[in-house]
Amino acid sequence: MIDLNNKNVLLSNLSFDHPLTSIEVNDLINILSSPILLGQVYFRGDIDIKSIEKIKLLLEGMPNIDDSKVEKYIMKSIDTSEKEKINNMNFLNIDTWNIAYSVGVNQFSITSLSKYRLINEWFNSTIKEMNDDFSPMEKICCLYDKVKLFEYSEEKKYGRVPEIISENKANSYGYNLLFKELLTILDIPAIIESYETDDGINYVTLAKIKDSKHDIDGVYLFDPSSDTILKDQYKNNLARRMNYNFFAITLDKLRSLRGNVKPNGLLKPLMSINEEEYKFYLDKYMKRHTIKECSEIEKKFDMPIDQIYLKILNSMNLNDDIRFEIINCRIDEFSQNIKNKDAIKKTLFDNYIDRDRELFEQNSVKLKSKTEFINAS
Repeated sequence: MIDLNNKNVLLSNLSFDHPLTSIEVNDLINILSSPILLGQVYFRGDIDIKSIEKIKLLLEGMPNIDDSKVEKYIMKSIDTSEKEKINNMNFLNIDTWNIAYSVGVNQFSITSLSKYRLINEWFNSTIKEMNDDFSPMEKICCLYDKVKLFEYSEEKKYGRVPEIISENKANSYGYNLLFKELLTILDIPAIIESYETDDGINYVTLAKIKDSKHDIDGVYLFDPSSDTILKDQYKNNLARRMNYNFFAITLDKLRSLRGNVKPNGLLKPLMSINEEEYKFYLDKYMKRHTIKECSEIEKKFDMPIDQIYLKILNSMNLNDDIRFEIINCRIDEFSQNIKNKDAIKKTLFDNYIDRDRELFEQNSVKLKSKTEFINAS
């Protein structure tokens, strides 16, 4: 926080880290009335939205301040009520405002306020699209389908939420990032880890799920990027949403799908086949990461890492009936026509239930029951 009592200094930056008192506001008015050069303003720590709005109005209203040339950065965690206030606030020069849309351990992800509002609108509309009566796993299925509709791109920038949403493209990490953020909104604990195969690096989302309707209680893996069908290979959105090979799978299932898997990060100890191997790789992981990083994961899952490992080991593969029950909740979204629904159900049942009879071949994206599927779409 700047010393508002020091009025004899030529300024280039201002930083605020707590709610302003009326005395501090008056001192700030005096400073901004002086002949100063102001380039950037930072909002950090515990400063509240009300104080940010006061400062915004001063910057826009002071005659000797060119607000269009002052860059503003909101570098703090924003809760739901604050987010709503920012979304409803009017800005004279919105393109000069930047905000941390994601705050991690000693790390901020920054975007423009315009993109931040677009992010919030997309997340809010996505959550509202779901049926409130759906069980947790059925809601997850809806989110999984939504994320799969983004177009694939290998570009690095499509691993950031603002670019993913504003340009409708995602890379392998980006699909999982978007999916994980949606799970977080639903208060479903989730983290992203990576592993390597002969084809390169792949990402996977680990989520802790409790669903009494389908009798599910465990930590399961998801990878919407691996179930995504490229738009230039098959343009029908319905078709692009109907792959579920990497939906709610166990570590054993991941191995069977991917073959020789080399896990990275926390996934390495979690994929250990016995306790001795687990302790060895966990020790290596703990040495490479801070206590705060590890505690953040434990806090998110509300259990120690040792219990996360045991939870994964004890998570049962979802049998075909349960998986189909979950996917079946999406039929109403796919089609409102009863005849179409029956055809879609038959297509899913005939071609999806296990990988050997999946709806699409992994590489060629070729329909196995084409006539029936097209009639249904």
